[in-house]
Amino acid sequence: MFRSKTFTAVDIGVGEIKIAVLSCRRRRVICNLLHRYLSPGMEHLEEDRTDELAAALKAAFKSAPGAGRKVITAIGGQRVITRQLRLPAMPLKELEQAVVWEAEKLVPLPVDELVIRPVVLGESQNGDSGLFHVLLVAVRKELVYRYYEAFDRAGLQITAIDLQHLALWRVFHGSFGYPVHDGGVRAVLDLGFSSGQFIVLKGQELVYVRSLPVELGRLLSAGVFEPAPAEPAPPPGGEEIPGGEAAAAVEELSGEYAGYDEAQFEHLGELVREIRRSLDFYQLQERDNPVETLVVTGGFSKIKGLPAYLAGQLGIRVAAGFPRLPFRDVKNPPRVLDPAFSVAVGLALREVLQ
Repeated sequence: MFRSKTFTAVDIGVGEIKIAVLSCRRRRVICNLLHRYLSPGMEHLEEDRTDELAAALKAAFKSAPGAGRKVITAIGGQRVITRQLRLPAMPLKELEQAVVWEAEKLVPLPVDELVIRPVVLGESQNGDSGLFHVLLVAVRKELVYRYYEAFDRAGLQITAIDLQHLALWRVFHGSFGYPVHDGGVRAVLDLGFSSGQFIVLKGQELVYVRSLPVELGRLLSAGVFEPAPAEPAPPPGGEEIPGGEAAAAVEELSGEYAGYDEAQFEHLGELVREIRRSLDFYQLQERDNPVETLVVTGGFSKIKGLPAYLAGQLGIRVAAGFPRLPFRDVKNPPRVLDPAFSVAVGLALREVLQ
């Protein structure tokens, strides 16, 4: 009963495979490994070039000592369709059929071409007594089959295909993420190369999700922003941050992320519009519970000055966020767990929090 259990997660992005390995013993979660490897990307699956992605996965795991062969992964970005529903409580089988019926009305693709699943987020808090907040999740069957095929050819076994939004919830709704959630209403935005994943937490409950169609990668390729530093500036992710030191940590973070002219952020107008649209849509449903803080994470959250810029544009507090776990390598631990691995760490936490 005291044996350490190990969980491996894989997050496939544009140009990069990210692997996170966590271990759990006596309810203590430790990060064993964060590993990145060049990847041909999900586009190769959509173009039926499964072999190239399988070869990259095989090479990535060969260079990641300690990574298990049973993995949790996710299909992300605009490839996953989500719709939020209010449905009465019912047995799982009936709920699965109910979301298929809803998909026929709400999803612009034939339902027989999709894998459709319900995710119950909780009881509806909008005065809808007896109704539950259900997330309809749909993805093309062909893409799911190719995903399994790529991992199988790499000698890996998928134990679950999860949702990136749920991975972010696991990291930032409790003690596994920084800043630690104070129980209010916060939004979390994971900024990747070709999309952003946006969620809203009310207390510990996930109440809103959206994928943002923003392509920050083209700005990096065009030289608008320099590449993000290999090691970000926040305080150590593997240590407790006492109350007296928390303010100093945020000061350090703000100072090291500053340094860009506001003119250079003019290219982020599309991102700001999409964030505003998400906040406004949530606010229409939850007028009495406004978002107090936006936590920005992901690889592109490391752009210098971004939290301060977004705070000025949105009129709310914006903080840089990252996974907050101790690292196994005590001799040479990273200063902080890289925010680019927020989704990968959240995927691995799926087994820990079940």
